[in-house]
Amino acid sequence: MVIRVFGDLVINNPETIELELKLKRILEESDFNIVNFEAPVYCHKANKMQKSGPSLYQSNKTLAWLKDNSFNIVSLANNHIMDYGEEAFEETINRLGGIHHVGAGDWENAYSPLILEQDDVTVAIFSMAELQFGILYEQHDKYMKGGAWINHPSVNNIIKRTKKVVDYVIMIAHAGLEDEDIPLPEWRERYRELIDVGCDVIIGGHTHMVQGCEIFKEKLICYSLGNFVFERNLAKKDSWCIGEFVSLSLSRKGIEYNIFGTRFFNNRVELISDEYWKEKLDLLNKKLGEGYENEINRICIKKMDAYNMLFSMGGYIYPNRYLWKSIIRYFLRRCDNIHVLNNLQCESHRWTIMRALRKKNGLYEMDLVLRNNRIVKIYLCCILELNKVTWDKLC
Repeated sequence: MVIRVFGDLVINNPETIELELKLKRILEESDFNIVNFEAPVYCHKANKMQKSGPSLYQSNKTLAWLKDNSFNIVSLANNHIMDYGEEAFEETINRLGGIHHVGAGDWENAYSPLILEQDDVTVAIFSMAELQFGILYEQHDKYMKGGAWINHPSVNNIIKRTKKVVDYVIMIAHAGLEDEDIPLPEWRERYRELIDVGCDVIIGGHTHMVQGCEIFKEKLICYSLGNFVFERNLAKKDSWCIGEFVSLSLSRKGIEYNIFGTRFFNNRVELISDEYWKEKLDLLNKKLGEGYENEINRICIKKMDAYNMLFSMGGYIYPNRYLWKSIIRYFLRRCDNIHVLNNLQCESHRWTIMRALRKKNGLYEMDLVLRNNRIVKIYLCCILELNKVTWDKLC
């Protein structure tokens, strides 16, 4: 069985995008091609959900484009799939046209794997994300739609049960710090834990940048594939146009893998030369070794300035006609509580802020339990002081 897994995808103009012929042939030779479908398709009846950050949608024709290019599975556990509510989500599901999906739906469907069987091999595919808006974290309404949460208390047991009835388990994870080419230590620890409970391969995404890979207990962990095709912020930096995909060959004898680089430029996706991509991956992998902790601390402290700006301006700052709203919020010292919630509940944001505060306040040597409790208080106090927000308003 050959499975190829690609990174994040948002396409608004599928009729203009083409794939290099060699890449098309690789896709045609696969048994299963998986891509992270990062946003719902357009639905005129849908309304934006209340959330922190931008809301995305993509063309109604994007799924047909995927099918024409031999993609037959989409992973849906991500921070944008519910951006326009259940109406747009259902529109997306209705337009799949035979493409399988995994990682989102009602509670049972979101947390259930997609089972693939071929050549006497059975594989379970999971798709799960960190805790952002649109992710199901409580089972209070079994009919509510959303994505699966990778840190839900039930996940480890779900994987253990699944592993008993399949040959291999693959986890597609959507988590991490955006615009960074190095994973947080907490995600490295979590992915290793998932290996311990039964996962055979873990493939990450969400950061919009390729991150390194490592082998843990003879199992592959790819921390982020970057973008496959992402028609947004293309001018932001070249890294948004660079991605990779993992080719897995699964048999009774084990799993063999290869990693290939891709580049999206001038509406065309091309393969990157093997020699160049090997050098690129070697550099990324080295970042996971010597000097890793110091680099992580530097990144977290640097990002703390951005978090402070986020809260002092009352939300995200957009360099367009909405800028005046941010300026008014700044002078009125008003903070949108939804941004506070997002940065407390989302693991990557919370861990980054906690690490930065620990480093700045010399709290690294504290006991972990006491440290976590105190850091949350410090963080809340910083936000309250910075924005003159009362406890009543925060709650």
